[in-house]
This record gives sequence, C-alpha cells and structure tokens, in this order.
Amino acid sequence: MRLHQLEVFCLVYEQRSISAAGQVLRLTQPAVSMQVRDLERELGLRLFERVGRQLVPTEAGVALYGHAAGIRVAFAEAETAMAEYRGGRRGTIRVGASTTGVVYYLPVLLYGFRQCYPKAQVTVEADLTERVREAVLHGRIDVGLIWGPCHDERLQEEHLLNADFTLIFPPGHPLLDRSTLTAADLRAETFILPGDDASPTRRYIVARLQESGLHPLVGMHMRSTEEVKQAVAAGLGIGVVAARSVRYEAAGGGIVTRRVAGISFPPRPIVLITRRGGGSASLAAANLMTHVRARAAVAATGPEG
Repeated sequence: MRLHQLEVFCLVYEQRSISAAGQVLRLTQPAVSMQVRDLERELGLRLFERVGRQLVPTEAGVALYGHAAGIRVAFAEAETAMAEYRGGRRGTIRVGASTTGVVYYLPVLLYGFRQCYPKAQVTVEADLTERVREAVLHGRIDVGLIWGPCHDERLQEEHLLNADFTLIFPPGHPLLDRSTLTAADLRAETFILPGDDASPTRRYIVARLQESGLHPLVGMHMRSTEEVKQAVAAGLGIGVVAARSVRYEAAGGGIVTRRVAGISFPPRPIVLITRRGGGSASLAAANLMTHVRARAAVAATGPEG
C-alpha cells in the first residue's frame, strides 16, 4: 500500500462516490477508479460494493478506513513537525554560559523565547568560560555566552552587551562603618576570587585591583560566582562579582555592595560564540541567537543590576 492510494481510498470512502472524490483530488474518474482497483488487487479484497448508485464500503473497507484515518493523522502531524524544524520553530538548542557571572544574564537574554517558540527546547550548561569555549568547539553545545573577547580564531564572536562589576562585603564588616573607603583600606583584607590563575574573570579582577595599587591577598579560590557570594555572605572575605549576580542579595541585605575610591571596574563585554563556519547549526539555534541579540539590545539601554 502506498500513502497516495490510502488517501484516494479515504476520500472515496468519505464521499461514497468516485466522481466526487475525483473532484476533491482534481483527478479524473478513471484515475480514481484505477487507484481503488489497484489497492483492492494488492490486498486481495473488495473494499466497496455498489448498491444502486451509491458505493458502500465492505467490512474490510470499514476496517481499512479505521487504520487509514490514523495514518493520515500521523502523516499530517509528521508534515507539521518537519515544517516546524525547517522554520526553526522546533528543535533542541544547547546553550553554554559562564558560571563566573554570565549565567546571571540568561533570564534577561532568554526572556520571551519560549513564548515565541513553544516547541523549541533550550538546555543550559553552566560551566567555566574555558570549558564553555571547548564545548562549542567540539559541538557539544550550539551557542556559548562568555566573557569576551575570546581570542580564538576557530570561533565566531559577537558582542552582546557590557556588564558592570562590584566589590561585595559581608554584612557587618568593620570597613562598612567608614563613610569613604580607599584601595589602601583593603590591603589587609582577604579576597575570595573565582577560578584559578587561568580564569579570564579572575585575571580581569586582579588586573583592575593592581591598577589601583592593591595586590589582593587571596584567601580562597572558588569555581563560580555563586560560591564566591556564599563565602562572602558567610564572612570569609570580600569579593568582586558581576553586579547583576548580587542584586537580590544586596536588596535583601545578605551581601553589601560598596564603591571604593581609586578602584574601578570598566564594563566587561559578554559575547556570543559559535563555531566559525559551523554550517550544522540548526534553524532553531539561529532563531535563538536572533532573539538573544534583540534582548541584549533592549538590556543595553536599561539600567545595570
């Protein structure tokens, strides 16, 4: 049995007429009759009996229609699904984001995507910047969001927006009683920093502190921004994190942000990375990147934090 044969059979069954089915299919009556005869010959069964001027399905015809109707529905659903894949409205998109701050921008960048593309499934892998880069290069994730620039010719890099960084203190820290703080006031303080010496985020923070004449005493190395925040909140030291990552803790008093005279953190770029020349990226991933660009443009015009 061929799908076209079943479609012709179903229309004849529903119309109870060869000529009426032909009009729907835009086929001649002989062409429709031939399709039905070929199907009957292939099955070795009569599917219709003529009673007066009307075609009446046989018991076998009724049974075949029950099966064929389900096949038609499944085929229509398959066609719809394939059209959704072609249009990028369906598919799995694997996103990687740096745990040293970028991950906190995902709610802003992905906001509304699910409403626009309800059948697209977004999975997020949060990891260190270097591991996100490697995952993009090896095709384990489709899109990476990391701190830039990435300095890798194998990757296509696109600037999305800039992020502000801030010093954070545990509530009740003695220095918070001072009306003004300077870099010199922090010389004896223990710093909690993310990553290791190779971490781009850590290098960024240390470089900014050293520019102020401060060589930070690093007491703890943490894998992620979340771990830095928890350690600072517990009173184990002070830290530097992306401002957006502590907006809730700062509002609730669990962590205190503070400006320090002489120390500045220039806005840091967040970039979108994909494999250069990666023609295998799905249309769903392309739609997500378009959405993220638009959301980044909106976020760039609003206040940070």
